[in-house]
Amino acid sequence: MTFQSKILHVTAYAIIATATIFMLFVAWLVIWPVSPGTEIKNITIPEFVTQGQLIDAEVSYCKTVSGPAVSTYTLETESGLAFYTAPIESNRPVGCDTAIVQILIPESAPPGKAHYDIDVQRQYNPIHSDTINATSNEFTILEK
Repeated sequence: MTFQSKILHVTAYAIIATATIFMLFVAWLVIWPVSPGTEIKNITIPEFVTQGQLIDAEVSYCKTVSGPAVSTYTLETESGLAFYTAPIESNRPVGCDTAIVQILIPESAPPGKAHYDIDVQRQYNPIHSDTINATSNEFTILEK
């Protein structure tokens, strides 16, 4: 084996090793689970609401990862009925803050105790997403 062929072999091995390390690093970035990018601390809804009322829900959160998220609010009543809102896409700034979200109490919601469940889904990369769940305070729906 000549000196030139040894250099070619060493170069080829170095390229293969570098490519392998790079592919492992990319796979680690794509597949490795990430900590949740959003923490919902509190959801506050007025203690008494009426059917058909547009309410302001205060959502206190801390966000550590930039990028959009999709939130779904579900009204759950004591009678077991569930009312879903259309998904809301938002891109709030990184940090801790309180957002005011307007939610319509359905006219068909029965009077009585209820609460909202919120699901926030964030897509980190093409194959990794997570969902954070939180529940609001209990409130009373009054007849209109």
